[in-house]
Amino acid sequence: MHALKRTLIFLIGLISLPFIIGLFLPRTYTVQREIVIQQPNSGVFTYLLQLKDHSHYGKATTLDPNMYTYFLGNDGKVGFTSGWKSSHEEIGEGEQEIKKIIPNKRIELDLRYKKPFPGEVKAYLITDSISPTSTRVTWRISGNLSYPMHIFSVFLDLEKSIGEDLAFGLVHLKGLIEKNSAEKLVE
Repeated sequence: MHALKRTLIFLIGLISLPFIIGLFLPRTYTVQREIVIQQPNSGVFTYLLQLKDHSHYGKATTLDPNMYTYFLGNDGKVGFTSGWKSSHEEIGEGEQEIKKIIPNKRIELDLRYKKPFPGEVKAYLITDSISPTSTRVTWRISGNLSYPMHIFSVFLDLEKSIGEDLAFGLVHLKGLIEKNSAEKLVE
């Protein structure tokens, strides 16, 4: 009986350990990536402001080019919302809404995920003119993980997984903007 009691205490301790450790783990995260685009800031910012254009460079479109999308409001204005629905497990269902615009500097978005896991995060598209013909674009995602779900962040490298998606989008954004600009010069 004494051995059973010790085993039971050990098992309870073992099961409780991750939850106790979880009390000391961070519950917030921020991931960002940046790229320099060889175009003036005003043109880059104008392109970023159009949420309908996000499907041209985001990773979700390459994973499911046939996903359902919808739009509410006036694109490029505070309150504009774009939503998506996909049967692809990495995309799921959600929407993003423009919450704040600081012209030629920053676009703040709320991302609301519905499936496969509900959640809300903040996204920021930040432009910084480094010269008259080049712009640094920073794409930042910030979020909160609820207790005890944040314990799983120890096993999921959010910096890597989210960062790879942001970097993918930025490389495609750069290619689109610089290619479109070069094509206009040829015309």
